[in-house]
Amino acid sequence: MNKAKPLLFFAITIIMVFPWLTGCASSSLPSPQDRRTMLETGEVSFAQARQEGWIDEAFAQYYLSFHPFFQKQVPAQIQYDLPFLGMTVTVPDEFQSAQASGNIWMYYVASPSGQYGAVYFHDVPEGQEDPIFLCQEDYESWLSATTPIGALVMVPASEEDALASLPQDDALRTYLSCYDDAPEKLGTSSDGSVSFFRYSSADTTYDALWRQTQVQLSDPIALEPETGWTLLDTPHLISDLGDFSTQDLQGNNHNGDIFSAADLTMVYLWATTCSYCIDEMPALSELESELQQEGKAFQIVGICLDLASDGSPAAQELLQKALDIEEATDVSFPSLIPDAVMMDGALSAVAGTPTVFFLDKEGHLVGNPLAGAREKEAWRTVIEERFILLDGEKSAK
Repeated sequence: MNKAKPLLFFAITIIMVFPWLTGCASSSLPSPQDRRTMLETGEVSFAQARQEGWIDEAFAQYYLSFHPFFQKQVPAQIQYDLPFLGMTVTVPDEFQSAQASGNIWMYYVASPSGQYGAVYFHDVPEGQEDPIFLCQEDYESWLSATTPIGALVMVPASEEDALASLPQDDALRTYLSCYDDAPEKLGTSSDGSVSFFRYSSADTTYDALWRQTQVQLSDPIALEPETGWTLLDTPHLISDLGDFSTQDLQGNNHNGDIFSAADLTMVYLWATTCSYCIDEMPALSELESELQQEGKAFQIVGICLDLASDGSPAAQELLQKALDIEEATDVSFPSLIPDAVMMDGALSAVAGTPTVFFLDKEGHLVGNPLAGAREKEAWRTVIEERFILLDGEKSAK
């Protein structure tokens, strides 16, 4: 009997104190600024943050103001003029209404060369109409829950389908492989250099409306390499990478002193999902070696944009993937893991990969950033032009 009393008292105490404890927990939520810092330094993983209830609307708005990387819904329209894809797309009214309500998700990608590009439309599950992507994992998880409705694709000329023009490991090829229906060839450019295709899926609610979509073709207009598809039209705001401190893929420490090793550094922004990056990396490594043998004080420093230093299993898996790519491509230049300083500064406006900066010994920008992959000799020309710019800046001092 005496033993039961302490137990009863303990139970009553817990019942009375528990609401107070939970109230204290909710009131002690760190500020959005502190949450962001702890996430980016790896002190807390995204999984832990979600478990603790950190990912609320206020934090999402704050965080995304620093990280505008992830795909956003293209504003709903009846007609889309996409000259860089050589297309004017007109959708039915009902289709446009569904997109305006968030039931259809549209986005597009294009290469600066004017040879590759696509417009994608997805059927969004109920309750997922207004997604928030705080990391690449969020975006990929959400995208996998949607259903592809259709795609309009521009690729180098092909008589069969878009897949015939794409490398086996290309991300666009992987995406298009999900369509069971045979693609419809819409036409070719006037010079015969590119072909246009429509992909459709009969398994979606919007299939009939999608097939009513009208596509008017024209010759694609290549994006200007100095400004297109890279820094959201704000290259003038970019000065340098800031006072960063990070590691490369092998765990070696680096800061801004890395740029003092050469008169000109090519900072190559890539991602583990970017097949164009991976394809051109061996040629870039060869070019770096050739220029150094010619006596040029030149180096390449990579930054793998989809890596993070949060120590989570997902981050470790991506790091291993990046290491495997580095080994497969046999590159000699290091690749850094972006830290918070980089992400808040120069990298906060980067919209695609590959993107390239050229920096002098002091880490200051030389010329405008560039977007898109190039042939080896085209990169040599770009680098030579940057050396001319660099010499001009030295003479002006």
